[in-house]
Amino acid sequence: MKEPNVDPGMMRRIFLTAGAIVLALALTMATAGCSLLVPPRRAFETREEARPVMLSMLQTKYGIEFTLVDDNPLTERTKPGILAWYAAHVTAADDPAKTANVNLSEYGTLRDDFARNLYRHEIEERGWPACRDVPGVAECQVHVAMSVTTVTWDATTPFDEFVAKSGVHNDVRVTLSHQESDAAYADRIYAVVSALYDSGVPFTSEFTLDGIVRSTTNYSPGYNKRTRDQILKDFPGPNFGPPGSLPTFP
Repeated sequence: MKEPNVDPGMMRRIFLTAGAIVLALALTMATAGCSLLVPPRRAFETREEARPVMLSMLQTKYGIEFTLVDDNPLTERTKPGILAWYAAHVTAADDPAKTANVNLSEYGTLRDDFARNLYRHEIEERGWPACRDVPGVAECQVHVAMSVTTVTWDATTPFDEFVAKSGVHNDVRVTLSHQESDAAYADRIYAVVSALYDSGVPFTSEFTLDGIVRSTTNYSPGYNKRTRDQILKDFPGPNFGPPGSLPTFP
C-alpha cells in the first residue's frame, strides 16, 4: 500500500504550535502556583501603621484630604482565613461636617460610607416632613446612612440613580407622646411611615415610647409596605398609656 505524502513544513508548524501551547500552560501553572504559595503583602501590621495608610487611600479615592477623629484597636485574627480590620471615624479636612466610617483590611481593602454626604441635605429633606410637627410625635431625628462600600460614588451620578443603587437611606428615630390607646399609637406610626413611603427614599425607622422601642419599619424598593393593622400588632395587650391610666384596648 502506498504511504501517504507528508508535508515536512506542515509537520514543523504542528510541532511548533504544540510546543507553544505546552509552554503557555507551564507558565500559567507556574504563575498560579506562585500566587497560591506567596501570600499577599499586608498593608499594615499595627494600628499606628494603619492610620496613614487609611488616610492616604481615602485621599486617593476621593481626591481630598481627611482628618482622623477616632479609631478602634485592630480586630484580632480569631481563626485562619479571618482578616484583621482597622476601623476609624474621619472627617473631610476642609469640611468637618462631612464624616465617614471607614474599615481597612490588613491586605488593603478599603470600605467607607463617605458617599452618604453626597446629596445629604436633599435626602434628609425628603424624610423630615414625615415626622416634623406631626401630632403624637414628641421628638424626631432624621439622619442619612449607608453601609460601608468599596464603590466610589460622586456627583457625576444623578440623584435618582444614587438613591436607587447606593444603599443610602434615611434613618428615622421617633419618640412618641402618650396616647389614649394602642390604636392611636398605630395611627400615629402609620401616618409617619406612610409619608416616608411617599418620600421616594429608602428608610429605616424606630418608634420609642418611655425609652423602649415599640415599633420598627424598614423599607426599600421591592419590600412590602406595612399596613396599619400590621403596625397595631407591635402593641399586643393593654395600651402603653400615661402612667397610672387604666388599660384600654383598640
